[in-house]
Amino acid sequence: PLGILKMTRWNGGINYTKFISQSVGIRTSFNWIRLSGDDFTVNKNNLDNAEIAGLFIRNLHFRNDLKEFTISGVYNLIPTGRTSQHRTNFQPYLFAGIGFFAHNPKARLLTTTGTKQNWVTLSDKLTEGQASPYSLIQFTVPFGAGFRIKMSERMDIALEAAYRYTLTDYIDDVSSANYPAIADLNVELSNRSKEAYAARTGEYRTNFLNQALVTKGITDVGTATGTRGSKTPDAYLTFQLSLNYLINKKISCPPIK
Repeated sequence: PLGILKMTRWNGGINYTKFISQSVGIRTSFNWIRLSGDDFTVNKNNLDNAEIAGLFIRNLHFRNDLKEFTISGVYNLIPTGRTSQHRTNFQPYLFAGIGFFAHNPKARLLTTTGTKQNWVTLSDKLTEGQASPYSLIQFTVPFGAGFRIKMSERMDIALEAAYRYTLTDYIDDVSSANYPAIADLNVELSNRSKEAYAARTGEYRTNFLNQALVTKGITDVGTATGTRGSKTPDAYLTFQLSLNYLINKKISCPPIK
């Protein structure tokens, strides 16, 4: 859990919601979301577990900046007033929708001294021996829950959690269950199990690697690389704290004289 927490990254966005009744609204959102993962950081402290030791040996990492646009339906669990002045002080809500995002996973190049190298794009490297690069535009299905707290006549503060289901398995550039034939690989970025340093952090990993090999009951790192991924659609989770400004829908007109 601590390793996963260390890989948590930022996100931010803007949205506009139009309520068509006291309970139902339609929201459009644009979000910029950074996702990140690293087998070394997440798994190095749990190498007594055989499954985790295998993931540590794999030694893959990535980062990916998603630019996401969605349209969602919002449902207030407490019917609110017809105007902003009469809204409830506390409003829990649910939402679900559909959208798309642009992405481009990256990884650091091999380091032989612990010095951090440049980030490079992975989609064009065909790291799993694909016939062609995967698409960098993908669909997403967001759904989640949150609550808003009234701060003033025109301002709310809101906290929400959103889970996104996607139709791609390449957000992290890892999909197929097995490594393809070595002749088809960009070896430096595909099979990183023998690297002495963790490329993302620059930390020395050989001592950890030896422990992981003992747990797996093997002596040759080359025999531990049969599984690269799970070939299931990727998903991601975000938490957002936001300030909401309420626009008065009524238009004040001067009296006719």
